[in-house]
Amino acid sequence: CGQDGIGVVPATDDEDLNTRLLGLFWRAVCSVDISRGMHLAESQRLFVSELFRYGESLVHFPTATAYKDSPAGPAVEIVDTDRMPVAGWFQKQNNVRQCVELDGFGRVAAYHVLKEHPRDNVFATPETVRVPVADANLVFRSDRRRPGQLRGVPWTVTVMSPVRMQEGFTNAGMDQAEMAACFGAFWTGDPNSSPVASASKSLFTDPDGNPLTRVEPGMFGVVNGKGQLTVTNSNLPGPNFQQAIMVMLRLVAAGLGISYASLARDYSQATFSATRAEVLEDRRGYRAIQHMVWEKHTLPWWRRMVRHWAATGQLELTAEQRARWLSDPGWLEQADAAYPGWDWVNPQQDATAAQIELDAGVLDPFTACSVRGLHYPDVLRQRLKAEKLELDMRAEMGLPAKSAPTPTRPTRPN
Repeated sequence: CGQDGIGVVPATDDEDLNTRLLGLFWRAVCSVDISRGMHLAESQRLFVSELFRYGESLVHFPTATAYKDSPAGPAVEIVDTDRMPVAGWFQKQNNVRQCVELDGFGRVAAYHVLKEHPRDNVFATPETVRVPVADANLVFRSDRRRPGQLRGVPWTVTVMSPVRMQEGFTNAGMDQAEMAACFGAFWTGDPNSSPVASASKSLFTDPDGNPLTRVEPGMFGVVNGKGQLTVTNSNLPGPNFQQAIMVMLRLVAAGLGISYASLARDYSQATFSATRAEVLEDRRGYRAIQHMVWEKHTLPWWRRMVRHWAATGQLELTAEQRARWLSDPGWLEQADAAYPGWDWVNPQQDATAAQIELDAGVLDPFTACSVRGLHYPDVLRQRLKAEKLELDMRAEMGLPAKSAPTPTRPTRPN
């Protein structure tokens, strides 16, 4: 899937077999859902969206029928969380709790899912479908899991109060600024003695004589009391408004486990080094989510696809390869994740740090390339192709071969 999603790189010990598996992958990657219209990267994004909004995501692996140019085979279905209500008539069964069926040992045996969305037909009796646990994964965050928990909670549950507080504070500040901008002056005293009472009495009442309550620009307000004209000051919502909003957003960012700058897109108070450290820390959290998508969504789909290709003959195997596959099914299903990479925050510093780690032996070329979303064999293959092309063109033009650069020893401080 390249930079858009998590791709699959076959990892058997047979390069020709890996090439053929990769070709089959690219044929199937554009139609992975049961309706054969969703790309693998779209399915992965939908999985993460459900996980973030509802705290859980049910991934179902049904068998789809042939449709258009897509043959029959395994598919990926992201089940809408609304189709798994925590209460309902079918929850009264002794072994079903919150749409989760348990066996005699308390282990998950199946999931009970509504056939259609509950709002599609509100007058019909809901019907459920039993999905065995072998064909589905109900994924939710485990770092906040409690004993006996069967369903997940939204990731934003810890920051709902700060978010609502921030929203209310923002609305109040904007309303205050709007009121200050609409009222230019107040006349304190008898309404009939105000400077504009005779000229614009319609501003205070409607045609039926009722007081006006709608705020409009240029409105003149009148209150009883001593006669005095006061001009309002519209420098609202005040100098501390922005600071208060920033404090609330920092609370929200801390609750979500991300940096303030990434949440608010506000880099006015940050230095370059601090922002770089925050970005690198955020990426560690994003990588954990990518691992979850790979292990619970993409890798199970890949294993089912490989078994399907081998069983239906779409993947041609020699007698030796087939015998090895039957004796060791996991050999044919081996694959590495091609995670989307990130650009360097500071190219010079990041490149220097990567080279130092490579020289020290704490980093290998495979990991260095995977951080950038690249596959080291592909990178090496392209480099060798470029070198061969340059040698051939130099020989064709009668030019001498390009000499390798002499390595320079780094200088040491005295």
